[in-house]
Parts: sequence; structure tokens; C-alpha cells
Amino acid sequence: MVDKLEWLNNEFVQRVLQYNEYDTSINVTNISVKPATSKGDNYASDMYRVTVKYTQKEGKTRVNKETSIVCKFEPLEEDARKEAIMSMGIFENEIFMMSNSLRKMQQMLGSRLGANVLYFRMERPICLMLEDLARLGFRMADRFSGLDFDHSKLTLQSLGKFHAASVALCEKEPKLKTLYQKGILYEGMPTEFRFFFVSAIKALGDDLPNWPQDVKRYQNKVKKFAEVVYDRGLAALRRNDDEFNVINHGDSWTNNMMYRYDENSKPVQHVFVDYQMSIYTSPAIDLLYFLNATVQNEVNTESLLEEYVNTLTSTMKRLGCKTTPPTIKDIKKYMRERIAWGMLAAATVLPFTLMDKSQVVSLDELIKRKDTFDYPGTKNPMYRKVMAERLVKFEEAGVFD
Repeated sequence: MVDKLEWLNNEFVQRVLQYNEYDTSINVTNISVKPATSKGDNYASDMYRVTVKYTQKEGKTRVNKETSIVCKFEPLEEDARKEAIMSMGIFENEIFMMSNSLRKMQQMLGSRLGANVLYFRMERPICLMLEDLARLGFRMADRFSGLDFDHSKLTLQSLGKFHAASVALCEKEPKLKTLYQKGILYEGMPTEFRFFFVSAIKALGDDLPNWPQDVKRYQNKVKKFAEVVYDRGLAALRRNDDEFNVINHGDSWTNNMMYRYDENSKPVQHVFVDYQMSIYTSPAIDLLYFLNATVQNEVNTESLLEEYVNTLTSTMKRLGCKTTPPTIKDIKKYMRERIAWGMLAAATVLPFTLMDKSQVVSLDELIKRKDTFDYPGTKNPMYRKVMAERLVKFEEAGVFD
């Protein structure tokens, strides 16, 4: 499909490189376009890596060089996914977030939070052209085993900085508080996506009697939760202006993060990718989503929350924020009140995180299944082990009351 985009050619890419490097001597000689992700790595967009060969003057010499650009398109195929995604406006949300708000937040921090935007195209199909983080040494973590403490700690330090910078930015530009309003769930969202959350959780409930763990007693509770998940999710996302709020990333699971590692394979730098679901509301949303959709059960979440609050507080102080940062007691209160968001993440996103690539289904396939919805992720032994333990905690937290 991408080969039909006549505008994506040598001349166009040349102009993008010249603009970003402030160098009109750049001459693109060849581009090669290939998919940048595998099935199951990206659901709401089509990602392509454009490898670019070019020459550039250095002094009196013209040097041969190579680079790559990641092109993120709204869905290109004419299918149910494309129709639903286009109606949500999430690409417009991401383009403004990455080209405007995120850029300003990075300038405040003096550090990277994501990929830099090279160019964006608002004509259909909408396209966001980004620097290739893989060339800078970043890669995705192994999602199939869940994130360990080192990855999780680094992520929450990064999240603390991200949230702190968003507070500083919103103090300067209050209008942003009303700009980022949708998130993953919102009033009037396409029925296809609303159906997904309800059906996925019902499928989980139907499957519980087949698990080797003693979880059958949760079957009816989970299925009843499915009936109210949309309303419970909206309630969790609803902003309380009397509490501490931030711009949330909104979709903080493993596939939307990349890490850079040292020579001992220890993660030393974290960045977020995919800012389509950013929403201004309680930081509990990002925390609950991340902790329940990506982190190993064995990881000490108490230590992680302390790391987050310490980083948030120190960064807000460094940025000169007027807003009072929350205490860890405040954060825990926000999370308790919105614990249903954690259940939603564990029931719908975690299965994707742990799903074997041979079982991966596309978003279009899920949308088409409707009444015959079958969620292979719930049959994964790893998911069953993890979720069996979490169901106990969700019950104790009052999710099923």
C-alpha cells in the first residue's frame, strides 16, 4: 500500500533532511521503504522505516552517508480498523503532542522523552515522520516475560519527569488542560472499540473455569465487571480539578517504550513512543496502566511508587513549578479510587503483552469477530499465572464490589 504514495520519494525525503539539518547540500540518491514493526507490535497505525542513502558536503568533499526515518501512518488499508481509527482523531492528538507539547517539555528538562519529529503531513493519509530511535541504540524490552525491577524503576523515573514537565507546561499554557481530553476511553468513542473492551473481559470470564488455577469463583464477578467496564473506565479517567493532575502518556505498555542498554545489558535510558492517547487527568491512570499491563508480579511496586514520587517532586522543584506535588499517600489514594483502570489494563492489555507472536491477531480481526470473540491471550499459561494472582488483589481492592 505504501508504494502507492507517490509523494514519498527521493525529492520529498531530501527536503525533510535538508530542513532538519539546515543543509541544502544534502542530495538523496536512494530510499528504501520497509515495514518497521511486526504483526502485534503496533495496532492503531502503520509503521514504515525509510532507509535513506544520500551525499552531503563536508568542507570541499562530498561524503556518502546513510540514515533512516520512521514514518507513522494512519491505517492505509481500507478496513474496519481504518474507519474506526480515523473517527477517533488520535493522529491529530499525537502530532500536536509530539511536535508541540513534548518538544517544549524536553526543552524544559534538557533530556529526551521520545523521538524528535522531523516532519508531519496532515493530508490523507496523515503521516508523522520521526527520527529512528533504533539508530540511537534504543530497542524494545522483552515484553513476553514482563518488565523486571531495573526496567520498571527506570520507566517510573522517566514517567515522573514526564509528568513534572507537563505540570510546568500547563502552568504556562493552561489551555492544554482542555486539549488532551480523550484517552483510550471517552464519551462517544466508536462502538468497535467499546465492544473490544467489553468482549475481551467477558471472554476472560468465560475462560476462567478452564484455568489450572483456582479462579472459577471469579467468573461471574469478571463478567459483571465487563458489563460496567465502559462506565467504570470513564469514571476513572474523569479529571478532578481539586486533585493533582498531569498530562498522562495514556497508553504506557511495553510496546510503547524503548530502552537503551549498557555493555552489561542493563537499561540506562528510557523513552516513550506513541503519544496518541495522551490525556490530562490523574497520574494514577499512567501508574495503574503501567503496573498492571507490563510489570512482573514479583517486582516491589512500593519501591517503584516511591521512585516515581521522588523523581516527580525533585523535577517539579527544579522546573520551578508552583503546583504542590502529591505525597506518596496522595498517589496511593488516587490509585485506590481508580483501581478499576488497573483491572481494565490487566484484562485487556496484559494478554497482548504476554501473547506469543504465533497467536497474535490484528486489530481489524478483533473488530470483525464481534459475537464470536475469542481472545487467545487468555489461554497463555504465563498470563493465567500472572492474572490469577492479580484477581485476588483486585477483589481485595474492591474492583468487583
